[in-house]
Amino acid sequence: MALCEEEALRMQSKFFEGLPVAIIMDGNGRWATRRGLPRVAGHRAGVAAVRRVVEHAPDVGINRLTLYAFSSDNWSHPAGEVQSIFRLMRAHLRLETERLRKAGVRLQIIGRRDRLPKLLLREIDQAEFRHRRKPPLSSTGCRGLLFARCHHARRRRGELCSST
Repeated sequence: MALCEEEALRMQSKFFEGLPVAIIMDGNGRWATRRGLPRVAGHRAGVAAVRRVVEHAPDVGINRLTLYAFSSDNWSHPAGEVQSIFRLMRAHLRLETERLRKAGVRLQIIGRRDRLPKLLLREIDQAEFRHRRKPPLSSTGCRGLLFARCHHARRRRGELCSST
């Protein structure tokens, strides 16, 4: 085998070592409404789907997963729905942080924090504190999970679509 072919194979295997994937969590409320359920049921179903994705991501070669979990558009939803979303985030951060850490997942929470409730901010701080000693993302099997909040969903979708 020529050196160029060996290098190409090595580069290809590096490329497929782990894929970064981003998921925009949008439409959970509409999903529930179409089924005659309260919108918060859709958000709960979204959380369950996220858990399944996080658990199976390494099996399909995903080593970095970014979840766009709360867009700036969500602020226009009814206050009760927004509070329900924040309660779900808080509860699942509390329930899942240690399990993720033990599984070798490095959890990072990114995005604006200035409008988030104090209880959610406290849970975010605690989750980040628990994950502060995880090694940086590498090919050693350490996986990364990013939660992005308060992004601009419509603008982000446009950027993602135009980059392909």
